[in-house]
Amino acid sequence: MLKDDILALNIKHSFAMPGHKGKFSDIDITEVTGADDLREPIGILKKVEDNLAVAFKAKKSYMSVQGSTLGNFAMIYSATMISNKKKVFTNENPHISIANICKILGLELIIMNYELSIINYDEALCFILTYPTYFGECFDMENIINKAHTADVPVFIDNAHGAHFAFNDKLPKTPMELGADASVTSVHKTLPCLGQTAVINLNHNLFISEKIMRDAINIFQTTSPSYMLMNIIDSGVRYMQEEGEERLDWLIDRCDRIREKHLHMQTSDATKIVLINPNLDRLHNAGIYEERIEGNKVLFLPSVMNTDEDFEALEENLL
Repeated sequence: MLKDDILALNIKHSFAMPGHKGKFSDIDITEVTGADDLREPIGILKKVEDNLAVAFKAKKSYMSVQGSTLGNFAMIYSATMISNKKKVFTNENPHISIANICKILGLELIIMNYELSIINYDEALCFILTYPTYFGECFDMENIINKAHTADVPVFIDNAHGAHFAFNDKLPKTPMELGADASVTSVHKTLPCLGQTAVINLNHNLFISEKIMRDAINIFQTTSPSYMLMNIIDSGVRYMQEEGEERLDWLIDRCDRIREKHLHMQTSDATKIVLINPNLDRLHNAGIYEERIEGNKVLFLPSVMNTDEDFEALEENLL
């Protein structure tokens, strides 16, 4: 694990950054000799990214300490490195980072409906699609991917809310399995990882090379990446590789038991609970908090780190 590799450097007397000199954390270091460099990893960070590629069924994976925003920036920018087209197609409610990078690059962002026959694929720089949605809904990506690839157009997936898909076959397929050219997934949203952590995955394809994607990432990624955050990416994903399938089976079962008893919206992602008009005052008084409210829909976002006690408290206060 990355933590072990960092501690094996045996840094006793630091005359390098950061300024706390290991007093806050002994794994919060900088790119000293042996610590590798995230901009072009060849050592201990490459080992982490190689394992991420195995976990997410990718050709190549890249760590992000700037969330999925970095991935959306880099994916769209990578398309501009191989084409001078200006139209970016996306589905409804794209993340604000997608609109922001299109503004920065002078690209036209087009919100498409599902009448795919009216899309002029020859005009597209790329597609960048949200899968799943915030509320766990998925859609038929393969049709869009196949049509786009026929026109030599790359398809990117904002998979921010689907990091857990890779670890249990009862969940929807991953973007890599569906044939997307690249995707980004916020491991901090659904895996045992800290905020800002994400992974960018590159598929086996002809459009975006490993070097193009690395160059695109390096344009936007900080030059001072946190080794604490990178360690959390490594440890959180390794936990899921070892325990994720069993823990997700447990999680799906607990979510099913909530849905059986309460008015809910069905979602593609069985780990998300979307209830209709629950008594939020009662829940809040019991110290139970939801992820998001949209109209009469309330999203509860449990993970493998929740406990039976958490679910028992939720069940008791939904009565």
